[in-house]
Amino acid sequence: MATRTQAEIIELLNKNFLKQELLSILQEELKISKPTAYKYLSTDVQISYDHMCKLMAHPRIKRVIYFEGEPGNSNIVWNYPVFDRPVTDALSYVLSINNFIRLFESHTEAEIKYTSYEVPLFYYMYYPRLFAFKLFCWSKTIWQTPGFEHARFDYDAVMTDEVVSIMDDTLQRFSDLKSTEYWTDQLFDNTIRQIHYFREMEYFDSIKTVKNLAIDVYNLMGIMRVMAASGRKFSPNLKTKAAPITIYRNDIYFTNNIVSVHSKDRIITFCAFDNPNYIITMDPKLGLRTAEWLENMQSGCTRLTQNNDLVRLGFFRTMEEKLNMLGFDFHN
Repeated sequence: MATRTQAEIIELLNKNFLKQELLSILQEELKISKPTAYKYLSTDVQISYDHMCKLMAHPRIKRVIYFEGEPGNSNIVWNYPVFDRPVTDALSYVLSINNFIRLFESHTEAEIKYTSYEVPLFYYMYYPRLFAFKLFCWSKTIWQTPGFEHARFDYDAVMTDEVVSIMDDTLQRFSDLKSTEYWTDQLFDNTIRQIHYFREMEYFDSIKTVKNLAIDVYNLMGIMRVMAASGRKFSPNLKTKAAPITIYRNDIYFTNNIVSVHSKDRIITFCAFDNPNYIITMDPKLGLRTAEWLENMQSGCTRLTQNNDLVRLGFFRTMEEKLNMLGFDFHN
């Protein structure tokens, strides 16, 4: 099945369901009125991304969309949220991430499996100044947000009250999700280089700001070390423990940022594209294949959680040594 537009998907559903049957599915699954369901099916009204995700997860609709007339087909349908909701600034980005993680708010047994070549973005949220810096970098480069081309780093310009509120909600939801994660000792390389580059380009008002960001990186490494040792995430306030986490050192595979979230009725696969943007799919074939790939990869990884202290110490010491390029002493 080639990639289909929303209009093509609705046309396919109209061909494969009785009208009243399809109306009933839309009303029940999306909690909408019959007039709104009629408008959706006539394509007079655009279906929101969240509603489309719910529809695509319905077992009967899933069979039609993915398998209708094409058994064994290897094509996969991906959704690129940027097409529906362009990401042009910090607010639109945190909204897109929050929408993603909200897909699992009713699934108490959901588990996130995360393999990454850099720090999983949720962890930056534990240190808002560091998260603001990442948003600032993307605003100047990927998104080319108006007003940021020649701007210097300004926490308040990035972290509006609305951005902070959505960030806090997102981190709370992430900290409540059970995780299995695959890390490399290059996790912080990109962020350290970004801080160094922006300092050289004089995008900071003072060296104190640079040092504070470097300290945030150092402290984030510290809480990640504690998580690896304890097998528990931190709550957003960093004072109490949250959901279980199992962490592996990825010794062999160089991977993209790939997230596979499992619940009882579906697997959603998230893959970095136009980083930090992403594409997602609920294709069951790809979900199962991703789960199999992660399981195979795990056999070539070293478990860091509740394992040999010396192995864990060496892993984090390697990352901490890379902070030396910023020229600060973190022990005084």
